[in-house]
Amino acid sequence: MDADESESVSELVDQLPVSYRTALQLQASGMSHDAIAECLRIHPEGVDTILRLAEAKLRRLGQTPD
Repeated sequence: MDADESESVSELVDQLPVSYRTALQLQASGMSHDAIAECLRIHPEGVDTILRLAEAKLRRLGQTPD
């Protein structure tokens, strides 16, 4: 990924809701699901759901209109 792509992804991540953005950033930093759950104050079972939703929203934000 070059600098322009990295900046573009960073801008998209900034558009996510705080809980989605935080979950993705914590996962990228290597934190465990249990630690992410604790930071977000959710049940550990909910971390996968938050991450899936965040990734789906990120993909939608990155799509360009035809």
